[in-house]
Amino acid sequence: MAKMSGRQEGGLTRRQFLTAGAFGVAAISSGGLLAACGGGGQGGGQGGGPQTVEGLSVSHWPTLLYSVPWAVAIDQGFFEERNIDLQEIVGSTGGGTTVRNVVTGGLPLGAVATPSAINAFNEGSSLKILAGAIANTADVSFVTLPDRGIGSIEDVRGKRVGFSNPGSVTQGVAVLSLQEAGVPLDEVELQAMGGLSEALTGLKEGAIDVAPLLLPSALTQKEEEGLQTVFETTEYIDQFPQLVMIATSQAVQQEPELLQSLIEIYQQAIDFTLNNPQEATAAWANNSEVAEDAALGSLEAIDPSKYYSTALTADALNTVVEEMKAIELLEPGDEVDWEELLDQQFLPEDKRVDPAELE
Repeated sequence: MAKMSGRQEGGLTRRQFLTAGAFGVAAISSGGLLAACGGGGQGGGQGGGPQTVEGLSVSHWPTLLYSVPWAVAIDQGFFEERNIDLQEIVGSTGGGTTVRNVVTGGLPLGAVATPSAINAFNEGSSLKILAGAIANTADVSFVTLPDRGIGSIEDVRGKRVGFSNPGSVTQGVAVLSLQEAGVPLDEVELQAMGGLSEALTGLKEGAIDVAPLLLPSALTQKEEEGLQTVFETTEYIDQFPQLVMIATSQAVQQEPELLQSLIEIYQQAIDFTLNNPQEATAAWANNSEVAEDAALGSLEAIDPSKYYSTALTADALNTVVEEMKAIELLEPGDEVDWEELLDQQFLPEDKRVDPAELE
């Protein structure tokens, strides 16, 4: 696939790529990988040509920092190097919607919220966690307006704290932060708002008192709209795998070479980002509506070497289990069948986790 500034032979233009969004899922039948991947393994489809991949599912593409490695891979031609013709990246509002793009939409790979992946698996979805993607919450803060009388996390008692969707990262990190700060959950009204922009709208209209705010919006909206930071989630949470890579069991069986290539492309893009931050943020800006200065400022506000990672670690995954129990996605005595859920064959040994260390 060519860079998003243009495609050859009837492919998508950059603007078509950006606006396709969730509508791309409707074009991919639930018939699965034969529709999504166009046949063939790594190194080409039928006749030795490029392997067509109709789409990948990435939570909040292309607006959030999650998008940077994928934008780098597009602009640097990493897909073409692997003889992969990627048609589009399908965005979502987070939570279970990204999982559904993979499980029912026929997309071969998704970067999805970890709690949503575990929850879908426990509810019977035939999926596997293959690798990490986003390893901490450096981009996530919670904000309020001056008239709400909230100066710190301790002041949210009796207040309404919004998050995007049930099972989303923002719900999980809100709960973990409150618990770590010693704020009882039964003294706070946690409210799903349907998305990040919806949460900010709810804050302004008085439906909630505290809303999540993610980079790059935090760079401009705090000042322009008079928003005040209540807390940064990294004050209370160390490791938390916001997103992991998932695929269906069918995809693992039918297209292992493709999945291997996609995960390696993501790691290649991470390495490029660490060595070339300005070029990486230019790629993000080129594939989104994010201004280049805001893109660079956002990347500089986090530590990319800790934020982006394909590795799976016990501390991080155990934190997710703790969070899921806190929001009752798991019962107190429940255990996750990690042996069945994890498939680490696509990771090098030093990035794998020992299931025996998982709760």
